[in-house]
Amino acid sequence: NQRETVVAWDRITGEPLYNAIVWLDSRTTPYVEDILASPTGDEDVAKIKAISGLRISNYFTALKIKWLVEHVEGVKDAIRNDRCLFGTVDSWLIWVV
Repeated sequence: NQRETVVAWDRITGEPLYNAIVWLDSRTTPYVEDILASPTGDEDVAKIKAISGLRISNYFTALKIKWLVEHVEGVKDAIRNDRCLFGTVDSWLIWVV
């Protein structure tokens, strides 16, 4: 199980809408850098850590989901049509079985 690997899939067909983004993928690094460089970066980091217990990192799934929403037309279409689901690989496997 790759716990932080993200999948977006069609809730009707169960088919993935894009390749899974694996836990070690670094394409979301610019999002992390933007948060850390923002005027409220220190406050944002503290709030996120207080709520989740985690530091901001491109390792975690939320920024991978943000990337999918912003960059993949199939995901955007599925969201508009209320057919998009997101989850980690384990949640997708449970859903399709």
